[in-house]
Amino acid sequence: MVKREDLFIVTKLWHTEYADPEAALSRSLAKLKLDYVDCYLIHWPNNLASESKKPYHVLWAELEQLAEKGLTKSLGVSNFGVQLLSDLLCYAKIKPVCNQI
Repeated sequence: MVKREDLFIVTKLWHTEYADPEAALSRSLAKLKLDYVDCYLIHWPNNLASESKKPYHVLWAELEQLAEKGLTKSLGVSNFGVQLLSDLLCYAKIKPVCNQI
């Protein structure tokens, strides 16, 4: 049997879920039957399609709170271009561990 600590589990925040990333992560955790994930990614930086139109610096701060609560061990992004990643690094207290392409 595989132990939980032997796995690295990643899930993503879809752009339609920017309004409440904690609720989105809670749904993922419930589906996975887990207390935490190892990495939580922003999937496809598509704020134009997001109903919340939440700025990334606000969204990232909310994701950092999820890490502080222990719901994820690390944060990352997916498909961020150079400029978006540069901007993120200016305000992120918790730096992204990856940019999944």
